[in-house]
Amino acid sequence: MPVMDGLEAARALKLLTPAVPSPLFINTVGQFVQKEALAVGIASVFSKSDSCDRLIEDAETRLGILG
Repeated sequence: MPVMDGLEAARALKLLTPAVPSPLFINTVGQFVQKEALAVGIASVFSKSDSCDRLIEDAETRLGILG
């Protein structure tokens, strides 16, 4: 992103929509990034290579949908 990175964008989004659980999609998920993301209010961190099933399972869990 040309103006800010994903963590900066997450901070800005949490100020605008504090009750909305926000996911973060990143190329490589490491412990540092995951820890920082959770600290700024990101609900879930996904690697761009993760399967769609993982994203769907996370969304269903957050929405209380039983599979």
